[in-house]
Amino acid sequence: MSRPSPRTAIGLAILALLAAVAAVLVLRGRGPEAPPPEQPPPANRIVPDGFVARLSTEALGQAPDQRAWEAATSYFQEHGCTTATVQEYARRIYTGDEYAGLDLGAPERAITLYAGLLAREPDKSGVDHVVSALGGAGAWKGVVDSILSSAEFTTRIAPAICDAASPAYGAVAPTAPVDVGAGDRGFTGDQAALQAALDAAPPGGTVSLAPRAVVRISSPLVIPRGVTLTTTGDPAVTHYASMGRLVRGGAPPNETESSVVDLGPDATLSHVWVSGGRSWLGQPVRAAVTVRLRGDGGTVESSKIADPLGGSGLFVSSSRYGGDCTKATVRGNLITGYSSDHRGGGWADGISVACARTEVTDNAIVDATDVGIVLYRVDGGTQESVVEHNRIIAAGRSAFAALAADPLMHGDGAEFSFRGASVRDNELWTGSRTHFDIGLAVGTHAWFGDISDKGTGASFTGNTTGSLSIRTTNAFAVDGMLDTTVRGNTLNALPMEKTACPVGPSASRSDGWASGTIEGSPKDQSLAGCIPLER
Repeated sequence: MSRPSPRTAIGLAILALLAAVAAVLVLRGRGPEAPPPEQPPPANRIVPDGFVARLSTEALGQAPDQRAWEAATSYFQEHGCTTATVQEYARRIYTGDEYAGLDLGAPERAITLYAGLLAREPDKSGVDHVVSALGGAGAWKGVVDSILSSAEFTTRIAPAICDAASPAYGAVAPTAPVDVGAGDRGFTGDQAALQAALDAAPPGGTVSLAPRAVVRISSPLVIPRGVTLTTTGDPAVTHYASMGRLVRGGAPPNETESSVVDLGPDATLSHVWVSGGRSWLGQPVRAAVTVRLRGDGGTVESSKIADPLGGSGLFVSSSRYGGDCTKATVRGNLITGYSSDHRGGGWADGISVACARTEVTDNAIVDATDVGIVLYRVDGGTQESVVEHNRIIAAGRSAFAALAADPLMHGDGAEFSFRGASVRDNELWTGSRTHFDIGLAVGTHAWFGDISDKGTGASFTGNTTGSLSIRTTNAFAVDGMLDTTVRGNTLNALPMEKTACPVGPSASRSDGWASGTIEGSPKDQSLAGCIPLER
């Protein structure tokens, strides 16, 4: 009988030791541990940025601030994006202290609930349900839960919110506005009667819409010289659902310049909700802007401008575009472009300015898909407008730029003055799956290539992403602007996944398309024509 080798003896000793340990564990009632159970797949960790922004603008009547954005991001990163987490997040918004502090009436609550959760206008039965249900104590939470648990929300909306392939908040349902019951103080008639009331008002006079009044507009409503159109009680933008509302009633012929409302000289649009109509009219019409400020000295303030059918939510005109504006004021407005698109010709600016001396201040622009705020050249004059303290967010839809100075094209090589134009102290950021092709576009050589014109003298200073960031190819690009000042901008930039533009920041000095004081270590490279490749 042979003896085991030393290696075999050691192996047998180890087996004996393991058996003894197992026996002790059995005697102690434990036994060998079973393999760990199969773990469920990790939750979808995307952040539904478009949904977060829409709940803020439609429930609370304001663009999210950075603190609210960071809180929402943390919530979804921690808990994942599922129907249940989306329901809980929305429930917190609609039953929270901030919403309660708005002290909205039942019809207004119905409007904000359908707009935020279902991305559509309420139907009459839905409004009646909310109004009836709010008769009992604690009924509001039940109303919110009834929408959150509805088949429409759980089968159509929630899957779109958590769709990793699309940052937008689902498809906007093609539903036209309904009358939810106007207040008893102010105008409640049709367009013809409203136009007659405006025409009869003297300069310095005011026409007030009744709260929640809906006036359907089939051709541009004109606010005459010196007249103000407002809503009784001057509801703040946070109370947009209480505003009188002007809505586009039908689509104009393609490429027809048609607005919902036109402002004459020294006219004012204030505390009014204006809807461009793309949600229910469908196909965009490029020239159909929502609000057009044509006359000199006009003001658009404290209003909600939404749903652009054409190329801009608010267009401040000039002689080049059939207006006579040399000075204007645009302040404190909430402008959204949820139904516009970044591709295929469906894009829209938030605010487009061709008027020479326009003050554009304290506006919030969410999901404009062309440029958030753009300054155009002034033919035969100088663009001296000031754009400051605005907030531009690409949440669920991308844009070509957040802020831009655009000398346009076909100027036969002329240079157009932007001396005095200042784009300063604005706040901008994108969602985790959206982008600005260029954050600050100082000139538009990237759009039009060598057929574009050059500007001179524009200043971009102090603009910031704050504690957030933008996904972009170029945090800024100076390409088509000479003797410019670009400094003091603090822009945290993250790379885009796909781009046709050279990665920047960029300043096209060598070929003569950029000069001046340009901080930020830009690359000396041309972006000529890179953006149209994406269109």
